[in-house]
Amino acid sequence: MLRMAMAQWRVRARRSLALLSMIAVAVVGFTVLTGAAVTARLTTVGAVAANYRPAYDILVRPKGSVLPLEQQRGLVQSGQLAGLRGGISTQAWQQIRELRDVSVAAPVAMVGYLMRTVPVRVDLRGQLDPAAERQVLRVRPTWVTDRGLSRIPDGPAFLYATRNPLDQKQYDDLPAGTPPPAPREVDPDGRRVPVCPLVTVVDHDDLLDPTDLRGRSSLTCTGGPGSRTGTGEPTTPAVTLAWSVPFLMAAVDPESEAALAGLDGAVTSGRYFTAGEQPVEHRLTGMPYPYASLPILVADRPQLDARLELTVDRLAPGAVDAVRSTVDSPRLRADLTKRPGSAVDHRTVTVDGPYREMVGRLREPAADRLEDSASADTLWLSRFWTVGPPETEPDGDGLRAERVPHDRKLWGVGADDGGSGHPVPMEFADTGVRAGVAVHTNTPPVALRPGDVSMPDVALDAVGTFDPGRVNLGGALSAVPMDTYANPGAAGADEASRRALGGGRLEPNANVTGLLGQPPLLLTTMAALPRLLGAGRYRTEPDYPEYQLNGAAPISMVRVRLAGEVGIDPVSRERVRLVAQQIAERTGLQVDITLGSSPTPVTVHYPAGDYGRPELALAEPWVRKGWRRSWSGPPTARASCCRRWCSRCARSPC
Repeated sequence: MLRMAMAQWRVRARRSLALLSMIAVAVVGFTVLTGAAVTARLTTVGAVAANYRPAYDILVRPKGSVLPLEQQRGLVQSGQLAGLRGGISTQAWQQIRELRDVSVAAPVAMVGYLMRTVPVRVDLRGQLDPAAERQVLRVRPTWVTDRGLSRIPDGPAFLYATRNPLDQKQYDDLPAGTPPPAPREVDPDGRRVPVCPLVTVVDHDDLLDPTDLRGRSSLTCTGGPGSRTGTGEPTTPAVTLAWSVPFLMAAVDPESEAALAGLDGAVTSGRYFTAGEQPVEHRLTGMPYPYASLPILVADRPQLDARLELTVDRLAPGAVDAVRSTVDSPRLRADLTKRPGSAVDHRTVTVDGPYREMVGRLREPAADRLEDSASADTLWLSRFWTVGPPETEPDGDGLRAERVPHDRKLWGVGADDGGSGHPVPMEFADTGVRAGVAVHTNTPPVALRPGDVSMPDVALDAVGTFDPGRVNLGGALSAVPMDTYANPGAAGADEASRRALGGGRLEPNANVTGLLGQPPLLLTTMAALPRLLGAGRYRTEPDYPEYQLNGAAPISMVRVRLAGEVGIDPVSRERVRLVAQQIAERTGLQVDITLGSSPTPVTVHYPAGDYGRPELALAEPWVRKGWRRSWSGPPTARASCCRRWCSRCARSPC
């Protein structure tokens, strides 16, 4: 009996020990899991706190600049800066700066687009047939953009090459006003045959759309030893193409921009602006008025999707006979364009090289200011252009951009004269979705007398370059529009668009009337604006009231950052709310609280292009505001305060 009792006790003891062990394991496991959960929660809270504050806390825009879709869904549109024509006065900016809790109020004032062009030399000596006495080569340029979806042909450039010498009258030896004659090929028998005929007179009726291919073809002649051009240089087997880039220009306040975005730390050559830097006045001999040099910072990279593909053809021998027998330049180039040929070379030129040359010319223009105007024209600001926002209509939860035609002669004109200089990029020939294109031409401030030197009274002084990639754009999880420095492009919003884009993003290109606006490549100071936007400085065409330069209210947006730490706590949120309310009350402007914002895609349908790009549904990276408010009672006009502040509701209690 005793042995039986002891056995049962031992069995129960072992069961108890096993149960206690299981309980211990469970407790330890629960403790570990709880600790992991707490750690994960702390990590999540830390990540939210770290990304809650964007580059700026409040965005101030002109009244009426907000799309209905922004109001309906609590969004802030990105990429709109290029299409804004001011609307905020410098007085309103100063009022914002003076608020007690504001640390930085950084304005951006859009000026417009400047066009700059550099030559692209195409050396063809390696494509010449060494056995041919005479031959014709054709270079066919194609501009490729939109991730390769758009292929835009340009006018061909022809080279007539002969081993015989060319006799060309020197331009300096011609009487004033005498048009230069065509060069003459000196044959072995002494006969002189005119080649490469010139167009010496262009009437107003001959002016063309600057993207018309008739005005974008050229013919160059090169001869044997001793052959020279009309300016005295030896002829070479090369043709010259033109690469034009539109530079969007904006004005910033040096101190505010350094504090908000660290622009001073992004300078890669030269120097940063000084505080409140003003234009400097100069005067040329014979110029009856001074001109002002505006301080400029130039982006050191283009931020444009563009490349140039070249195909070199060797034309059949009949092309030589056409060159030697045709005295009409437009008819000859039209004939050579249609002639068959065999491709002997393919090349690709990216935008980086020509852009670097443009930046170099801006940094170091010709010492002779008059010579710069006559040749490179990098220094003088004789004209600039402004463009409106995209024309869109609601489409489901997103937008649909509409095709908008415009008069491309506002950008300059072409002529079927065989020249190699073209004033605009060929991308301008493609689909546009922006209206409101206007040109602003510098007006001399005094009446000119015979013999006076007539020049624009505004010039550029590139004091340095900056790297947009080194500017503080804020965290990716709390992104806010920083259109002054970057446009990230847009991915496809549906499977067909993603497939067309190859899984990549559509980026801005040289077509400034396209959907995606480029960020500014030129920055100047707020103190320079009166020389650009002041009354009577530039004449506007078309002369519509809504196209005029807005000198009275030149600022397009103000980005506001509060002093001290701002977090996710109620006290911080209330601080931001009070400042937003004060701005709305004092200025009557559109005020959005961007604290706690996050990126969100908005689908925008982009119509098909004329050169291969299909219709695309694009996921534009807009911003969803993190600020949410609740209102009691029926919806009224005050309900718009849930997502924005405006002058009519800022006084209402919250």
